[in-house]
Amino acid sequence: MKHRLKYIVFVLLLLALGAGMALTTRNNTEKPVRMMSLIVPETTLPENTALREGALRAADEYKIDLSIITLSRQNDAEEQAHLIAREVSNGAQAILLSAASRTALAPVVEAVGVPVVTFQSGVNSTHVAARLSADQYGMGTALGRSIARNNRTVAVICAVDGQMADRTDYRNRLRGLCDAIANVGGTCEELTVSGSELSTPAFANRLRQRGITAVAALDSGTLERLLGTFPGAGLQLYGFGATSTLLTALENDPNGALVVQDDFSMGFLAVRQAYRILDGEKVKNEGAVGYRLITADNLYDSANQQLLFPIEQ
Repeated sequence: MKHRLKYIVFVLLLLALGAGMALTTRNNTEKPVRMMSLIVPETTLPENTALREGALRAADEYKIDLSIITLSRQNDAEEQAHLIAREVSNGAQAILLSAASRTALAPVVEAVGVPVVTFQSGVNSTHVAARLSADQYGMGTALGRSIARNNRTVAVICAVDGQMADRTDYRNRLRGLCDAIANVGGTCEELTVSGSELSTPAFANRLRQRGITAVAALDSGTLERLLGTFPGAGLQLYGFGATSTLLTALENDPNGALVVQDDFSMGFLAVRQAYRILDGEKVKNEGAVGYRLITADNLYDSANQQLLFPIEQ
C-alpha cells in the first residue's frame, strides 16, 4: 500500500505543477472555475442524509459544481487517495475530505496542489486549508455518561474485519466514551470482531454471560448490524449517528441513546469554506459544529427534530 500511495503522491505533484502553470496564463479578471469534490470514507451516502443535503444547499447557493463520492470499501485510505488524484485530474479545484486515515492520507494532501478542507475526520498535516468537525471527544463523553446511568461495563465495537480505522473521529469518540465510564468506576472493553459474528445470537450471548449489559458502536453502520439480534438478547445498544433504522429502534428503547452531530451544517460549512478559499479569502477554521444526545424521551423535542430532519423544517 505504501508504494502505491507514493506513486499517487508523485502523480499529484505533476498535476499541481500543471495547474500552477495554467493559472499563470489565465486572465486576471477571470473567475476561477469552482468545481469541488466531496469524498467520504463510507460506502453509501443516501440522498436524504443531512450531510449531503447541507453540501448541496451550499453548492446551489454559491453556484458550485459539486461531486459527492463514496468508496467501494469502508474506510479504504488507498481508494480515497486514488479518488483524490482522479478528481484533481478531472478538474476539481478543491477537495472536501472526511479522511479514512489521518496518517496515510497526509502525504496525499500535501502533494495535491489544490485546497483540501477536512470535515469530521481530519488529516495530520499542516497543508489542510481548513478543518471542520464536531467535538468528537465531547460526543463520546456524552454517550459514556448516558451509558453509565444504567451500566458499569460496556463493550465497544472498535473494529470489524480488521484493525480499527485510523480515523480521528472514531478515536476521539472512543477516548471520550471510555473516560466517562472510567470516571464512575466502570469498565470499557474494546472489541475487534469479524463481520460474520457481529450480529449472531451466539456473540450476544457470550457478552451477556460475561456480565456485559451494554454495547456501543462508533458508527451508525455497525450499530445497525447489531440491531438484528442484540435487543432480544437483553443488551442495551448505544452509538453515534441517526438513520431511519436507528431512530425507529430508539423510539422503542427506553434505555438506549444516540449522539448525533449537526451533519447539515457540517456539509454546508465545508463547501462554504472551500468557496471562500478559492475566492481568495483568508479563512479561519469554523470550529466545532453542534451535537445532541438523543433518547426515546427527547426524540420529538423541537430542537432534536430540527437536527434530525433539517430539510423538513
